[in-house]
Amino acid sequence: MKKQLDKELEHLRFTKQRNVMDRMGKPTWKQRLNSLWHKEIEIPLLPVAAFGMMIVLLSGLTFAGNEISYTTRENNETIKIGGNVYWKEDFEKLVKKYDN
Repeated sequence: MKKQLDKELEHLRFTKQRNVMDRMGKPTWKQRLNSLWHKEIEIPLLPVAAFGMMIVLLSGLTFAGNEISYTTRENNETIKIGGNVYWKEDFEKLVKKYDN
């Protein structure tokens, strides 16, 4: 069987011996960088999506809390007119504005 295989393959010659020998040695930094660049990675979708949603929700809660501002007034009196409640200071300013 070996003789038959040798006879069938006698016209084929291996010509890339030098390339194979070069690859057998220690890889250069360029080859290492190239292999790192072409490395395939797998990223699981569920943990990444959960982490992203958690960041979005936490940032939303963080920024939403900063928008609420309370005003402090020296005179905390309110008056009720026509079913609406107004600060007494603001109401007096509006009345003065429209009386003039």
